[in-house]
Amino acid sequence: MIDWSSWVTAGSTIVLAVLTFVYVRLTKKIVESQTDPCVVVALEICEGSAGLFVINVKNIGFGIAYDIQFTFSEKLPKRAFGISECVKKEVEYFESGFLIDGIPALAPGESRKLYWGQYGCIKNILGDKKIKITCNFKKNNVNMNPIVSILEISSYSDTIVPKSSISDLVEEIKKINSNISRLSNKIK
Repeated sequence: MIDWSSWVTAGSTIVLAVLTFVYVRLTKKIVESQTDPCVVVALEICEGSAGLFVINVKNIGFGIAYDIQFTFSEKLPKRAFGISECVKKEVEYFESGFLIDGIPALAPGESRKLYWGQYGCIKNILGDKKIKITCNFKKNNVNMNPIVSILEISSYSDTIVPKSSISDLVEEIKKINSNISRLSNKIK
């Protein structure tokens, strides 16, 4: 006669061992992913400037990113400053610098920024085109999944440029200067 209780116990033990193995593997992956780097490229408006844009490469992950390299869907314009001057001059493109040569390492929260140009000039050069940037990087010596970012200027049309504390300070100094001039005239 077969002792079913032994078979049920053995089967349950095997199922429990498999589930424990799967649970341990998933937990390990979750813990490892919490220390993964994640490098993104974003376009930012420079506060208090007249439509000046900054390209920001930042590690938003929790681990160090190594050997960071970028590929572009097309050439990236460089020094896109001015509006009327921009139309007249020949467009320059990045041929060197961290976007072309790469970045050896970025710690969590660390970034590299560069002035890209002003809205009017970038819009004259790009129009409605979007530049796709693929960022490849490593965690230790392991290639991480590439991150794709898009640089475009069209969505910034009619946006408000925030005033900086420096521009507020300049306005206050102008007011003080005006008040001093009025007082000086009254005293005379």
